Amino acid sequence: MKTVARHVSAMALLAVAALLLAAPPARAYNYSSADLILPGADYSASGGGTWFTSPEGAAYTYWRGWVEYEVHLTAGEWTFGLEVINRGYLGTNWYSHFRVRDSITGQVMEIPASDDTAYVGTQTAQIFSDGLYTVRFSWLNDKWGPNFQPVRDANIQINTVFFDKAASTPEPGSGLLLLSAMGVAAWLRRQKKA
Repeated sequence: MKTVARHVSAMALLAVAALLLAAPPARAYNYSSADLILPGADYSASGGGTWFTSPEGAAYTYWRGWVEYEVHLTAGEWTFGLEVINRGYLGTNWYSHFRVRDSITGQVMEIPASDDTAYVGTQTAQIFSDGLYTVRFSWLNDKWGPNFQPVRDANIQINTVFFDKAASTPEPGSGLLLLSAMGVAAWLRRQKKA
């Protein structure tokens, strides 16, 4: 009976090792648990307009402008972006998206704009070496509607900035895990015969 239990344990160990090696890398899409999360107000520099901070730690401006964040990134693929909301009154069918360019990819994020719901915009980039990076986010499409009653105003508020590293693919050394499991199975087989 002990021999059967050892054999079943060895087979289970082999199955787990095979699953670990065959499974695709896990990807995090829940940015509330990203690797690095900064309050919007934790910017290192700003320009192109005056930026303010809210008691909740957000950063906002009434004018087109940019903010920079300093972060330490390691080599690999990162998804990064902003959680934003409007700080003003948009009304309906007047202003639909914040357009924000990041300095890592140079691409523009189109982030839905709302007075009452925060939305997330993301980019993905490959970082080739570990280091301290200054990432600039530039708001490109400021808009003001003084002829409306009430006045309409698009004002970006950055609640959080996040950086999330993709799970790495199994390293060549993880093949050792499978070999170790096979060794354990062989040892258990020898014990069975003895």
